[in-house]
Amino acid sequence: MSFTSIPFVLFALLFFAFWPLANRWKSLRLLYLTSFSLLFYSWWDWRYVGLLLYTAAMDFTLALCIERYQRRRQRNHRLDVQSARPQNPSACRGVRQR
Repeated sequence: MSFTSIPFVLFALLFFAFWPLANRWKSLRLLYLTSFSLLFYSWWDWRYVGLLLYTAAMDFTLALCIERYQRRRQRNHRLDVQSARPQNPSACRGVRQR
């Protein structure tokens, strides 16, 4: 679908006409964007839709793994900081007590 073609203009008008309705709920918005994206890319060559879905699923899975790793790392860092604090402040050498 060329950006200067009539089907693209109709596609864009249809997309933006229903966008205010789809933008009210997050799950509907994501479904709306995904379906219109797949329609747009499949208009050019439908054989690439499988590849597009595969890469989207892979990106989503890897993003979840990265988020889980960062949470675990932050949690471990908090534990390290807490365990590094001395329980008895007078046990630290060179630290003046006020």
